[in-house]
Amino acid sequence: MYIESVKINNFKSIGNKKNILELNQDLIAIIGKNETGKSNILEAVGKLPQVGKPNANYFNNRNLNRQEDICVSIRMSSRKEDEFIEEDTFIKYQKGSSPALEGGLSAQLSKDEHIKQLTQKVLSFKQDRKVWNIDANSSIHKTVMEFLENYNVMLPINIKNNFSKLKDSIKDTYSQKEELIQDINSLEDRLNDYYLRIPKFFYRKTEDQLKSVYDLKEIKQLLNKEGKSFRKTFKSR
Repeated sequence: MYIESVKINNFKSIGNKKNILELNQDLIAIIGKNETGKSNILEAVGKLPQVGKPNANYFNNRNLNRQEDICVSIRMSSRKEDEFIEEDTFIKYQKGSSPALEGGLSAQLSKDEHIKQLTQKVLSFKQDRKVWNIDANSSIHKTVMEFLENYNVMLPINIKNNFSKLKDSIKDTYSQKEELIQDINSLEDRLNDYYLRIPKFFYRKTEDQLKSVYDLKEIKQLLNKEGKSFRKTFKSR
């Protein structure tokens, strides 16, 4: 999948108007005047994880002129050669909750019978103290079980670490421990096959290539060259 658009609400200088960034595969730069929010756009998107919740400090960047919390919504489409996911996929990141998942990827997860069987099997032992050492890992246990109940409409938080801790919480005295561990491993692998379709975000403040000094005349000549595609986005508020 590729990102088709990003809607950014109340992140730093960005408010809730003129806050949708439309993307296409030819977009290679964001151009605008100083102090119009170019870096804030890149930071708002680039600091999002591929899967999971953003860092806790991410939501401290709220626009101080507004009362609403930060909310970022990403719309993704499948490439033409990938007919597996037919509809657009939407992921919404907001304070205090796991990322919400809607659309094509959510629908495919719902249709996957193997995932459904594995989640139902693990959930069937949800509160069974003969299986889990719940007291020692109660918060992790609660987090993972909540995710498994909603795996088709939300993204997990730190799936590798939390699934590992869930397996560690299985009691040695449980007679089918190895089988349950294999089921959890299979479930994690199957889910990750879907999550790999979500684009990764990268945010780098500095790059060696960006430290060079360019002549303004050279830049204007480059912009006027045929075959170069640029798009102006995010006019100042």
